Parts: sequence; structure tokens; C-alpha cells
Amino acid sequence: TSLRLASAVFIYVPMKIAFFIAYRFFDQMGLGFFTYPIYILHFVLLGILVKRMGKSLPFTVYFVDLLPTEM
Repeated sequence: TSLRLASAVFIYVPMKIAFFIAYRFFDQMGLGFFTYPIYILHFVLLGILVKRMGKSLPFTVYFVDLLPTEM
């Protein structure tokens, strides 16, 4: 459960903040520009964790579950 909580903190919270900023300041036109950095952050963190573990992670499904799907 702590791994799932860490996944939420590193992925879900920044995604929600980015969407909030995009909705607040750019209405609908800026959402695409805020989605790409969240995807990049997601895969960079996943890559760092895989490198640290030296193998594939048993909890990568948690990160895949949290990929942004809203537009």
C-alpha cells in the first residue's frame, strides 16, 4: 500500500495540479500542453525507479494505472 501511495503522490497529484492550472488559466485550449509534461514526468520517474531496482518493478501496474487519461 505504501508503494501505491507513493505512486499517487508522484504522479496523480502533479497531474491534478497541472489540469487545475490549465482549466483555470487557459480554459480548454491549454490542456494538451500540460498533459505532455505529466506523461514525461511519469516515464522519467518510472525509468529512475527501474534503474535503481536493477530489474523490472513488481509495482509498475500502479504507475500504469495513474497515467493521465483526462483531456
